[in-house]
Amino acid sequence: MNHDFNRLAAAQTFVDILSSRAENQPEQLAYRFYPNSLDKPLSLTYRSLWLEVASLARRFQIAGLSNARILIATTAQQHFTVAFYACLLAGACAVPVPPSGRKRQAERLRLLAEDSQAAAIVGDEDDSVSATELAELKKFDSRELFGHQENQGLASAWQAPTLTSDSLALLQYTSGSTGNPKGVMISHGNLMANSASIKSAMAISENSKVLTTLPLFHDMGLVGGLLQPMYSGCESSPITPAKFIQQPWIWLRLISDLGITHSGGPNFMFDLAAKAITGDYLNGLDLSSWQVAFCGAEPIRAHTVTAFIDKFSDYGFQSGAFYPCYGMAESTLFITGVRPGTGMLLASEQGKSALVNCGVPGGDTRFRIVDPEQCVEVAEHTEGEIWVTGSSVAKGYWRRSDLNQAIFEARLVDSNEGPFLRTGDLGICINGELFVSGRLKDLIILNGKKYAPQDLELEAISSHEALQADGCVAFNVDGDNASELVMVAELRRSWLRRTEAFGAIKKAIGDAVFRTYQLKLNDVVLVYPHSVPKTSSGKLRRSQSRSNYLEGSLTSLSAPNPGNISVEA
Repeated sequence: MNHDFNRLAAAQTFVDILSSRAENQPEQLAYRFYPNSLDKPLSLTYRSLWLEVASLARRFQIAGLSNARILIATTAQQHFTVAFYACLLAGACAVPVPPSGRKRQAERLRLLAEDSQAAAIVGDEDDSVSATELAELKKFDSRELFGHQENQGLASAWQAPTLTSDSLALLQYTSGSTGNPKGVMISHGNLMANSASIKSAMAISENSKVLTTLPLFHDMGLVGGLLQPMYSGCESSPITPAKFIQQPWIWLRLISDLGITHSGGPNFMFDLAAKAITGDYLNGLDLSSWQVAFCGAEPIRAHTVTAFIDKFSDYGFQSGAFYPCYGMAESTLFITGVRPGTGMLLASEQGKSALVNCGVPGGDTRFRIVDPEQCVEVAEHTEGEIWVTGSSVAKGYWRRSDLNQAIFEARLVDSNEGPFLRTGDLGICINGELFVSGRLKDLIILNGKKYAPQDLELEAISSHEALQADGCVAFNVDGDNASELVMVAELRRSWLRRTEAFGAIKKAIGDAVFRTYQLKLNDVVLVYPHSVPKTSSGKLRRSQSRSNYLEGSLTSLSAPNPGNISVEA
């Protein structure tokens, strides 16, 4: 195969990369999708992908959408992929959004359309294509355009846009955005820089095979599962989050059957796989090809990793393949990751659960641990806010000049070093490696002392078998005389009818938190499974949970009065 390596090496944007691969590697597999059964994947080579992408890009150009913002609200992953690349090829700005299948999602779609000042939308559901509240937008139905007989001629008529590294490629709306959306402005240069960092940090080559189970409208699914394989020239096999949640065994079975080398996701995926994949689903499983099992997007639990390794080491999984990493949309995606083969390292800091290392920065990215109030760098082993700088850091938030100076242009007061991105995350630096310890705005302060909510939540989860994994959320509220501590806890479905046990469950949670931290829970609220608010990547939305609690909108499970929650107090 005659690869035009010089042309690829000189590529400035993904438009250059996609056109070069289509010309020089036309028959090589680019993406394998699973719209229906696992036995009948839909495969796109670079040539077939180019035909679909360039033809849709030409449609955008004819419609006058170059330099416009275009919403991508598709459910089918192959439609999303084509629409996203078509935006880039048209010189437009892609705005990935969740499909509008439910009323709440439809409202979010309307908010994002308004905030982004979008001119068009691509959808593959009747709701998103014909939504009356989006009547002013030009609409493209990808169900009708995919495989259209006119695509060959349209692709031939495509005109390459004039782009620079500073040209806006996409608006990545942060997953916690609701009534106050924040769109991260990602440039073509950001995408290229971050993809180079990931390729180097995770040792990805054209011989690698990538599989993700994350939504493609989310930064981890988009950059890690879609763009990185294109950048590196290797095949990618995305599956939908719904497929994984409904049948977790599909994830590891595809890794085994396809010889996947790079796959991963948030902590909850590893936890669910370790608990749910049993019996016949383990027969013939071979995970020896898995070189990098990346884990990020939410706090990484050491006990989850240990349980996963213990269970699947008999099936070829190597402990050194586990790859903790850290990133965020404001830095395109990837910030730090461990060196391949290192595996998990732990650090025990006073007053905190064991922290998992998230490695070292990639590319030209650098981080500092900073006192968030004094804005000076702190010493190693000292907790502070994580500040980041480098070519992957985004241009700022779309139309949010009020935030951009404070968040994207921070400087250390003693040295004037900067500008830095203030991540809002807490971390500790040990021997040059980053250990993420929490979220600044989620810190619980009681009696003048600071507590990481995830530490309290971990105690709660482990206190009783009735509780859903990663389904507890802790926060404090203002009481009559002092700040009060609240725990909201999801019950497993099998315990919902056992109301006689609710009092004991609440008491167990209160006892566990008091025993370890000498903190009394002022309220424990038991709720239904999957009712605690989370982002699309599985992060707990503690501030939203707190708001729901204060508004009285939590649907709590009634129970006999447990009396004093913390009887050991």
